[in-house]
Amino acid sequence: MKEIQEYRGEWFSPKKQEVKIPGILTINQKENEIKLILFSERDIAGEIIIEREQEVNNYYKIILGIVSGGKHITLYDHSKGEDGAPILEQQITNNFYESVYRPQIAFIGTHFYSPEDIKFNSYSFRYNYLDSWIDTTQIFFHNKYTPQNNSVVIPSIPHTEFQVGENCSATISRNLYSKGGLLLRNYDLEVKHYVKFSFDTATSLQEYFNLSAKFRAFLAFAVGYPISTIDEFAVTDNTDEWHKGGAIRVFNTFSNQKVDNKRLTAHYMFFCSQHNRQEVLINYLSKWFESYDTYHSSIDIFLHAVLPFWKKGNTRLTNVQFTNGLLNICQAIETFYNRDNEIDYPQNRKRLNELKQKGYDKIRKNKELLKLTDEELEFYNKYFKVPKQVDDIDYKRKVMHYLNKLKVALDGFIDENEFEEFAKEIKNCRNTLTHVNHDGNIETKYNLWYLFNYSQILFYTMIVNLIGIEQIEINKILKKSDKFRRYYKKAL
Repeated sequence: MKEIQEYRGEWFSPKKQEVKIPGILTINQKENEIKLILFSERDIAGEIIIEREQEVNNYYKIILGIVSGGKHITLYDHSKGEDGAPILEQQITNNFYESVYRPQIAFIGTHFYSPEDIKFNSYSFRYNYLDSWIDTTQIFFHNKYTPQNNSVVIPSIPHTEFQVGENCSATISRNLYSKGGLLLRNYDLEVKHYVKFSFDTATSLQEYFNLSAKFRAFLAFAVGYPISTIDEFAVTDNTDEWHKGGAIRVFNTFSNQKVDNKRLTAHYMFFCSQHNRQEVLINYLSKWFESYDTYHSSIDIFLHAVLPFWKKGNTRLTNVQFTNGLLNICQAIETFYNRDNEIDYPQNRKRLNELKQKGYDKIRKNKELLKLTDEELEFYNKYFKVPKQVDDIDYKRKVMHYLNKLKVALDGFIDENEFEEFAKEIKNCRNTLTHVNHDGNIETKYNLWYLFNYSQILFYTMIVNLIGIEQIEINKILKKSDKFRRYYKKAL
């Protein structure tokens, strides 16, 4: 697939939708950019942006186009471009203007006439690292060569299918692409894996993006690197005369990031794809989607903290990033504990606020009997505040809970005789840290390197145990991971 694609054709004017005007759509996957340039008189393309107040009038949700070959294209969700403006116009001649639009999403293959129409029956995503993580190429494909015939024998490989919810299923499918010719001794075969989500009824784009985000998080834990979307395809029943049921190619600018496809996961993977035990992988995935909504806040906080380090290494980030990362990991552990034990602080605060109000109402009704002044009455209302966190459990106890629960998985990394000191240190350090103002002497008070790396190991262990991986297996995973094996304290 070319990194830069260009579509020339006619586009319906965003201002006067019955008018078609010429334009060029450029999709630059390398720079993660979608740009449409329209050529027209000013009054047809839109208004010149002079002041920022005019931005609202120049914000168009959908632009439709018909390009060479009759292909239909929908451009959706136009973001602010250069200088903070969603549309840029510059005068080419006295009566001719060039207008630039920067949509977030391009649907290649159909027209959607309103945002409400953008619904799909299935949506397929391809991710970086997914191919090498599944890694079936060397196992399942065999070249057979004879002087008369050169052929590739491909045994039947079942797709990996799992249920996401009551109305949604997911499939990891494999597509083959041949780059060789019949006269070549060896074909150049490329295997691409796609994760396809399918609903019983047409479903909104946002729902598919939410599912994709969940799978990206799963894959990040699996391989230990940031995950990006490479390709996207969608299928919808909402077809028009130019689109008769084939897959719609989708490009979007907010889920794709710059991708490093050169690094394979064979030497870097956290837990393997279990291609020879497909039911195990299905169980992991099913449990992940079942648990994600409950624990998503702690998972998101953790990945936000560690992915920069997993990508670049601990020596290439600033001290502030390092200490912020540690604080986020501490928060992820606490949030996980609260969800694990069904501690609902907002609900508790609501209950206690209601209790406080009942008490205050009784005092107010008996103001004269109690001989309270207005100032004294206001004191009861103002200063008896409900704490932000009630029924609070000491952070050290929360850390100790998981250290004891997962001691088999942590063996050789955080040993049982270290639990007490580790929990105490991370609690005290966490209470010292803030996101905006760190103690200048904190590095001399605490071993930040030790706390950062071993708190990662603890939370990672909590997550993979959640999806059903046994502690003995987790310990093996940690010892072979390029992220964690260096912190193993026993001789391998």
